[in-house]
Amino acid sequence: MSVMQVHEPYAEMHLKYQAELEVRHSQAGAWERDIFSMSKNALYPLWLIFILFGLITPVFAADKILDVSKPEQFSIVLTEYFAVLEDATHALTIDDLKEEDVAARFSTDIPPSEALNFSYTTSAYWLRLRLKNSSDTAIERLFEIAYAKLADIQIHQFGEQNYQYLRTGYAIPFEQRPYKYRFFVLPMTIAAHSEQLIYFRIQTPNALHIPARLWEKQAFLAYERKDNITQALFFGMVIAMALYNLFLFSVLRDVSYLLYVMFSCCFMVAMVFYTGLSNELFPWSDTVAVTQVGTSFSMPIVFVFFLLFMRKILNTATLLPKLDSVIKLFIVINAVLPLFIWQMFDHFVQPKNVVIALTALLILVISVICVYKRQRSAYFFIAAFGLLFMTILTISLNLLSIISSARFSFVGQVQFSSTLEMLLLSFALADRFNILRLEKETAQQQLVDSLKLSEKILETRVQQRTTELENAGEQLRILVEKERDNSIEKSNFIAMLTHELKSPLSTIKFAVGNIQRSQNPEIKAMCLHDIQTAAHDMSIITERCIDADKLENADTAISASPFSLKAIIEDIIQRHDSVNRVRLALEPPFLITSDALLCGIILSNFLENALKYSPEHSQVDIFAAWTADKSAMLISVCNQIGTSGKPDSNKVFAKYYRNTHAQRLRGTGLGLWLVRGIATQLGAEVSYIDHNDTVEFQLCLPQ
Repeated sequence: MSVMQVHEPYAEMHLKYQAELEVRHSQAGAWERDIFSMSKNALYPLWLIFILFGLITPVFAADKILDVSKPEQFSIVLTEYFAVLEDATHALTIDDLKEEDVAARFSTDIPPSEALNFSYTTSAYWLRLRLKNSSDTAIERLFEIAYAKLADIQIHQFGEQNYQYLRTGYAIPFEQRPYKYRFFVLPMTIAAHSEQLIYFRIQTPNALHIPARLWEKQAFLAYERKDNITQALFFGMVIAMALYNLFLFSVLRDVSYLLYVMFSCCFMVAMVFYTGLSNELFPWSDTVAVTQVGTSFSMPIVFVFFLLFMRKILNTATLLPKLDSVIKLFIVINAVLPLFIWQMFDHFVQPKNVVIALTALLILVISVICVYKRQRSAYFFIAAFGLLFMTILTISLNLLSIISSARFSFVGQVQFSSTLEMLLLSFALADRFNILRLEKETAQQQLVDSLKLSEKILETRVQQRTTELENAGEQLRILVEKERDNSIEKSNFIAMLTHELKSPLSTIKFAVGNIQRSQNPEIKAMCLHDIQTAAHDMSIITERCIDADKLENADTAISASPFSLKAIIEDIIQRHDSVNRVRLALEPPFLITSDALLCGIILSNFLENALKYSPEHSQVDIFAAWTADKSAMLISVCNQIGTSGKPDSNKVFAKYYRNTHAQRLRGTGLGLWLVRGIATQLGAEVSYIDHNDTVEFQLCLPQ
């Protein structure tokens, strides 16, 4: 606070008071004159101040006077000793305050509290304080207002024989303060057996918060030393924690540590402004605009980085996806708010406190919810930051006059809670480091397990692929063999077809030549018979090929109906036996139900083979009978063994199979193969039975 020279109007006021004293002296009685005579001597200053206060005593009748001479009063909160007057028009002067109607407007029933709080107001406030020293010696005291955001503080101090006008505030250069301290301190001396009347006029665009104390000088000096140590320790801890987390970030590359570093740095800047150290530490400390908006500008930025830090460490994007959207909204609001505060401070300084209060409340609510959901980091988080943001919430609501003043100073609350936060955060950081270590170990173990699992999966896949390749190789081998067999079969078929068609064609060619050369009717008739026989043989070969193709392509249709077995066999005998070699033992005609055409093909092949491969003029027997349970019909064709010999029982039904000694006889090797295929489609069975000198082919046809 800068000490100013006494203004002339106030000097004239002192002369006026002295003139009034002289008038009273002239009008007083003898005993009164004696008293006034005494006042001319050593007691004159005392009587002067006594009469001065006597003139205005009726106005101050309700004021509470503080006696500073009481022992052990090292620090006194002055709130309850103030009389308060609001000056909404900024028109009141010190001369106006001695008017009875103005003096009567002072409120004197101020309850005890840590500070006067008028929130955000454009009014100026006058405070009236009366001090008394009833001791025999002068007393030195230090008057302190422990709030750095007061722009203009005017002090009018009326003593026993003097008047002093002082002015301070952050709008006044720091070097002009009478006591170089981060808050506003006024040294004052109260003479023995005297009273002092002090008026304070305070106005600020910030919150009007007045935590006033009267200190015993030595007590304040001791407090100041402790306070300087406390501030050094506090900011040292903030810097240490910031550097420590920066080191952890450089090692772990976890962005949550970097976000905490940014939060710590911004919080430190905000506290430098809030504690009043900015005016003392920095060359631009006397810049009114910077001092005015410093705390309000930096606090939203503090919350921006803290909300980002909270989202990261509590994993709210996964744990609380809906509330995470609210967090993002508040991040945007707090990021934009400083721009409006810088440009339009008066309009946004109160909304800033609303936003800060809501943000602090949001942080506390989310922390509690995360604790309820048993999120590990939330326990350390709410322990470390819960008190800090509860304090910030309380201060914001207090500055908005929503709740009453706390019993402790704002600065003390914030620094205590933030110090506790930094101490508890060390445990949170240790837990965070432990979590990262465990996550790293878990990730490594998961990687090892994943590699092992991948190795097993790869081995399984290799085995599967090997098996598949082996199967594919086997299938390829089978296909190759099948293709080779098909090729051989095709070659055999072509050779067979060529061989079988060559003889009939030669017969036809020879017969046609004989017909052309000879005019003998008998020779022509014989040649025509040979042509018919050759054509019949070619027809049989063609039918065998067609039947084989149908069988391979499953084109044979089954059409079951009742028919006479005897009629079918007799028709076959008529077509194949021209010399009556076949003996039929079949009575009665046997009506059976099956496919007559397919049964005829089977029996036709049996009979044709019997006639072809048996000795000439030998007997061929055909007989049929029911099985014992009447479930099937057994039909047998039996013949003697001819010159071609017996067929191989293992190959007799194979495709293209012909006995070595039967190659000279015409045949396709398809007959018995067709028989077995057709029998399978009919659900029947065919078999070959060797009777030493005879062979038998048997058909078991189910009903």
